[in-house]
Amino acid sequence: MTLPDADGTAVTYKLVGPGTGTVAVGDDGIDVSLTGTTAASSLTITSAGGNGFANLNSISSNGPLASITGPKVNLATSLTLAGAARKIVLNNVGTADQDNNITLGPGVPATISLGNLVSTVLTASSGINSLTVDNFTTSGMAPPSGFGPVVAYNSQITAPWIGSLISKGDFETPLSLSGAGAPGGVALRQAMIHDIPSNVSWAVTGSVGKIAITSASPPSRSPGLTLIATGQLGSFQDAGSFAGLLSASNIGSVTIDGNLNGNILAGDNLADQTFGAGSITSLKVTGSVSSSLITAGLSNDVLPVDDSSETLIPGGRIKSLFIGGPVDSSSRFLAASLPPKVQIGGTTVSPAADPRFQI
Repeated sequence: MTLPDADGTAVTYKLVGPGTGTVAVGDDGIDVSLTGTTAASSLTITSAGGNGFANLNSISSNGPLASITGPKVNLATSLTLAGAARKIVLNNVGTADQDNNITLGPGVPATISLGNLVSTVLTASSGINSLTVDNFTTSGMAPPSGFGPVVAYNSQITAPWIGSLISKGDFETPLSLSGAGAPGGVALRQAMIHDIPSNVSWAVTGSVGKIAITSASPPSRSPGLTLIATGQLGSFQDAGSFAGLLSASNIGSVTIDGNLNGNILAGDNLADQTFGAGSITSLKVTGSVSSSLITAGLSNDVLPVDDSSETLIPGGRIKSLFIGGPVDSSSRFLAASLPPKVQIGGTTVSPAADPRFQI
């Protein structure tokens, strides 16, 4: 079936396998509805002429699909599947200053490739093998009267687990991963993000493999990422400055190619406020460290650190530290076991004689 969209682009809809479909034109645009589909059904949408893109309002199905393929499809509001889809390829999803949704039912893990998403809530009943986006951002608008707070239309990802998360541009989207059925207990295997320009929280039940933020952002970067993982964090790398929070049972290597003005807490389970002996394998900061707390096995996360309420849990360990620039007097590096010597601003420092390494 071939029909024009609002700007005259010829859009061809092809459903292969079980099921039937309808294309309805309403006040909000073009809605594609599928019924009777199975895991052997595939929907392909192509476009020609006009602006080259198929501009649709929504796609829905009352069953699973093998695939949805529409690299030139822009969805204004929603994609809703009662079952899962093994592969989803679309262009942009969502319209600014309104709520938009992608809802995937239970079934096989999905491989998803999308363009720009705005103010979109993605909810997957099953795991996601990979999610690749150009940008995933939020939007907001002032009230019509011009008075009152800005109304925020937030983005969110909720899923049991994600294998690979890649954002080629800005990523302003909170994550909530339950860890249910995560391969090897790793709820987020890897995340490669260009930049996190605003404050977002990632709540992960289970372990995290690798996180890399690839943009060399300026030193004035906002707090950005708050990661709270109940399991381990294998590695974290920020090509710019970091002012957020990393919390996990154990933390592998942390590399910050700018300044650190945040907190790195190993042994802390902030999800249920329990604290144990954790470890940080290595921390390397090429710039300065200010107003930061780096701990492995602190008895609680009360800030500022106060020796009347906090102790170091035996077994906590920071194995290796290198700080290229200065460290201010309000920052702390705390663990029951510290390296005998560390480099700070080109000078060798003994933690045993430095108050920045003591409660």
